[in-house]
Amino acid sequence: MLYSPNGEPLNGGALGKPTCEAALSRWFDRVDADHDGMIGRAEFSADASAQFAQMDIDHNGYLLSEELDRYRLPYRQGPVAGGYPPPAASANAPDGETKHRRRHAASSDGGTGARTGGHAPAELADPVMSADTNNDFKVTPQEFSVHAERAFIELDANHDGFVSREELLKTCARYGVGR
Repeated sequence: MLYSPNGEPLNGGALGKPTCEAALSRWFDRVDADHDGMIGRAEFSADASAQFAQMDIDHNGYLLSEELDRYRLPYRQGPVAGGYPPPAASANAPDGETKHRRRHAASSDGGTGARTGGHAPAELADPVMSADTNNDFKVTPQEFSVHAERAFIELDANHDGFVSREELLKTCARYGVGR
């Protein structure tokens, strides 16, 4: 699964299988609200807030890994090779926390880096659940906002306060995602 820096699925389902560059470019064009060829902090933050609201499908003000699975279901393209997703906790698991821990530690979508956009190796944590800084197995809007700010800072390679298309697309090469 290919994600935007704010955790939006950019491929699969009706979106098809665009290249990393094409998918991130479409996302960039949509987020660049003033069409100046740069994404500023306010634009990036607005996208993060809107994305959080879309992922919070039960509207309870926080995200759980199971909720993200439901949100991502239409974007799935079939089983992921290499043992992902990890097997769900069995029905006779001692409690729901076991399942939460597995889902939190390893992405059900193969694991990508939200901070860098694009796709990353499966060892990385889920791009949304990695925002859970207090390890309570849920992501609040505040945690997601801090996570988005860190993503913005990391993407802004030249530290000019903006993310350019070129800065964003470098993430595709960094993770060796198809062109």
